[in-house]
Amino acid sequence: MICRVVNKITKEVKLKQFQNELKDLMQLLHELCDKLNIEYWAHYGTLLGAVRNKDIIPFDDDLDIGMTRSDYNILINNADIAKKFGLNYSYEDD
Repeated sequence: MICRVVNKITKEVKLKQFQNELKDLMQLLHELCDKLNIEYWAHYGTLLGAVRNKDIIPFDDDLDIGMTRSDYNILINNADIAKKFGLNYSYEDD
């Protein structure tokens, strides 16, 4: 039983650390989109957490962000600027 409690606490700490990294990532994405004049919005669990919890949902482990196709094209065509913000991403046209 003690092992399970420790394991649960460890998982919760790791999730919280990961969520803090997601917040940092969101800040970088916001700054990049601001620089490129890209409009974006939160949706799904990210929007729910922002409204209901004023934070990431306690069990969430991703960011749900939307933007128009034209703004998305601007984003993917500016990978060099994204790297200056510490962001790297890959794009597959499937």
